[in-house]
Amino acid sequence: MPIPRRFRTGTSDQGMDILSEFFAPRIQLLADLEGPLDPDRLFDALRLTLDAEPVLGCRYVPRWIRPYWERLDKIDPEHLLKTDQPVEEFLGSDFDEKENPQLQALLAKDNRLVLKVNHQVTDAGGTKEVGYLVSGIYRKLKDDPAYRPEPNLGSRSLRQVYRRFIPRRFFGLLGRVFRELWDNMRPFKSMPWPSGLEKTGTPVYVFWHIDKKRLASARSQVTGLSPTLNDLMVTAFLRALAKHTGWNNNGALRLTGTVDLRRYLPEGRGAAICNLSSFFFLNLGQDLGATFTETLSRVKQQIDRLKTDYFGLGFILGGYLNSLPYPFFLSKLLVRKFFSLLQRKGNFPPAMTNMGIIDDRLLDFGSPRVSRAMLTTPVNQPPTMACGLTGFRGSLTMSMGIYESAVPRAEMETFFNLLDHELPG
Repeated sequence: MPIPRRFRTGTSDQGMDILSEFFAPRIQLLADLEGPLDPDRLFDALRLTLDAEPVLGCRYVPRWIRPYWERLDKIDPEHLLKTDQPVEEFLGSDFDEKENPQLQALLAKDNRLVLKVNHQVTDAGGTKEVGYLVSGIYRKLKDDPAYRPEPNLGSRSLRQVYRRFIPRRFFGLLGRVFRELWDNMRPFKSMPWPSGLEKTGTPVYVFWHIDKKRLASARSQVTGLSPTLNDLMVTAFLRALAKHTGWNNNGALRLTGTVDLRRYLPEGRGAAICNLSSFFFLNLGQDLGATFTETLSRVKQQIDRLKTDYFGLGFILGGYLNSLPYPFFLSKLLVRKFFSLLQRKGNFPPAMTNMGIIDDRLLDFGSPRVSRAMLTTPVNQPPTMACGLTGFRGSLTMSMGIYESAVPRAEMETFFNLLDHELPG
């Protein structure tokens, strides 16, 4: 099947272009391996992945009206796979999506593989799928070096989600948009994250790992509430944040979370690699609760209610409807001004994005085996704050990318220690 030369950008692709001023739009998958991968076979697997999901083999062409993806005629091998760069340096590095493919990899000497994917192309759920695809092709190439995957030309549009609700439930969705807007504007100030504004040097990542035993212990302390792991972590995150910031009723206790809209699709997957994630907004007002259990009860009650009310569908729809009358360049200008206003007024709440579980049955290179895996969130552009949570074989990893000129690494480690202290058990 021939691969088209051009692909349209979706609403979410363009949205990530707009938000790149606030978050460096890169998501990375880290996999620790029990032995070395074959670099030549890995390169071939990466190169074939660019054909299997053709948008990954494109460059981004920005335009005032209708930016698009254009297939690259040549791929720079040194861009696609690096083998001589320290992991931390690679994690903090960037690439030019206007000249290169939207995927880059590092195979480090300590048997760690890092896949860097442009968030303009896909989200955390899609980045996991990229990892599954690369590892699957790598396995197949061992038995069949001539293997060539069929290009996936499936839909990358959000319509695959919203067509299940529109037109029949359009007014219900519209109600969700207005309820969300009202709740986020009352009061027009959120608990702030303490960050400087200077953006110098190379970004670094800070990690916090929680093993299965620790999680089981935490859940055993609150069995009566039957919380999800996400409920537990959101609660610990909010309580740690309140202590870390010295919160004293100076703004609402808000937190932004993410929703993978693949939850509304058959088998939980999109037709192709694309952005299918949105946000939900938690608001505990001025009442944190005296104990972890009290906070957890309020968090769970609010999230459970949101899950019955077009969970995650309001934010994207509201943004789309607001952008309809404007060409892309004007939408970009207006959104940036709006988000800048939210930052200046102190109503840009911290975020904790739950990126879900990495399936070890699908992230499988055959031999060697993957011993640990995680995702990273995009690097925060000061003064924004977003942490990411990933699960793998029953354990969890929290990550955050920072500029130390704005948030020193020691401060981030202190915050993660507070998180660990807040988690019961």
